[in-house]
Amino acid sequence: SIDDFILSAILTSKDKDETEIITKRVVALRNTLKKVGIPLTDPWNSIVNTSSIQQILDSPSSSKNTTAHFGYIEKKVQSLYTRNKDKFTDTSSIKYPFTDKIGLLGGIAKELGGDKAFISRDSKNFTGMPRASIAIPKIVAAISAIKDPTVRAAVAFNTLVPLRGTELWGKAKASLKLSDIDFEEGFIREFKRGNKTRPALRISTVALEILKDAAEVARKNSNLPDDEVFIFPDVTQKKVYDGLMKEGELAKKFATHEALMGRLIIGPKDLRKIVPSLLAHRLGSDAGVVSDQLGHTVQGDDVLGAMKSMTTKYYIAKVDDPLTDPILKSFESLENLFATEMGATTLNEIPAGMGVSAKNLTDPNAKAYIVPESSFGKPIEVPELTEEQKKSLKLQRERADSELRLSKATNETLIL
Repeated sequence: SIDDFILSAILTSKDKDETEIITKRVVALRNTLKKVGIPLTDPWNSIVNTSSIQQILDSPSSSKNTTAHFGYIEKKVQSLYTRNKDKFTDTSSIKYPFTDKIGLLGGIAKELGGDKAFISRDSKNFTGMPRASIAIPKIVAAISAIKDPTVRAAVAFNTLVPLRGTELWGKAKASLKLSDIDFEEGFIREFKRGNKTRPALRISTVALEILKDAAEVARKNSNLPDDEVFIFPDVTQKKVYDGLMKEGELAKKFATHEALMGRLIIGPKDLRKIVPSLLAHRLGSDAGVVSDQLGHTVQGDDVLGAMKSMTTKYYIAKVDDPLTDPILKSFESLENLFATEMGATTLNEIPAGMGVSAKNLTDPNAKAYIVPESSFGKPIEVPELTEEQKKSLKLQRERADSELRLSKATNETLIL
């Protein structure tokens, strides 16, 4: 039945947080179909036709989200069937019995078109962005206010290396594992899933040290081989949202810039638009490149591809160095930008200011990585921190601790 099909999506959940997300979509779609007058006891195939979907799209009870819910649930049910098809002896040879789709690409709703067939990306675009000198301290303050240190580390790393969340945390196939990383070279191996790819990456100084410490914690908490140990296994999208949006109050911090930005920040994914756009402005990119960053329009959600393109145009073409890795260069430039706008003279101060563990940078006996004058310059590595640099490191750490204490106090007050 229609109801059985929709409800079975919940069976694909891997944890409590994902169950909550799927259930919200399931409830929303069931309620819409009831309001439209579709009997949920009818066979699923009874609505997989042009006339039924047109009826749903024409109803004032449906919206753009209805098509999105259809697509989301169809994808979940398809994965459930693929995982369990060997249990169905009469259909085990069939790739997937429901060949006609509704909300997925190429599905009936998409073919019919209209306002409700697609969620407009234009409405989600930012129209502008505060200067880096304003935006970066707010981002750093939001990260340092996240209570869970593992979530804080995951968000800090993701801010400096804007991978998709599913390519970084959790226990999905694409999630980062110990075996994916060469810690000496700062190299992350490629991973492909469907038509999306996490490219092979070389990461820069601060991101690598944050990842090293996170990996150390993950290794201590597991007896499994490296190819089965996830770096951030217990971090979920919901925990990231709660940490950044509720504890860190990221949207509230940027609310005064709504007129400039065109809308409020609605979730952690917005950081994947904000941070590269700040880098684009820093590098003096033209309006088209900055617009791509704000609107997330370059190759769908390929932020790394956009950063690579931007860096190739504004650095590699100028210095005529084809051997330079453009993505690594963009990561280095991003760390230089964060350090500069945090008032830091060394990269060591970035993890301290974010309140995350990166011992090779934040230990008083660590080497110093002095921020270069050029946006694209490499940090100047010296054997040890000066007393003045140690003092700056301590001040950054104290600011982070202050944000965390304030976040905890605010949460306790709300509970009371």
